[in-house]
Amino acid sequence: MGPLVAEQALAGKHYNKAMRAHKLTLQALWRILLPHVLNFAELNAPDIHQMLTSFLQRDMNDHMQKIEELIDFCQTDRFQETMTAFLAEKENNPNFQF
Repeated sequence: MGPLVAEQALAGKHYNKAMRAHKLTLQALWRILLPHVLNFAELNAPDIHQMLTSFLQRDMNDHMQKIEELIDFCQTDRFQETMTAFLAEKENNPNFQF
């Protein structure tokens, strides 16, 4: 991608490149964030840690079903509580300001 992609994407041009840039950015952020979430869950919510690691270790042949299961899991109250606690613990860390 060229240096003007962000400007052109914000101007509404090059939709496919903008979507690709968005997806790559989101993936990069999760690659940074996921190990921190897993470490927190391992110490504070072992059940959440076990579920997340089991999703990560699954065979992804039927990936659409697995994605739906992961989305359902991420919408549970228990997961939301764990993420809220994770963010509360990191609220003074400038690397985790959302």
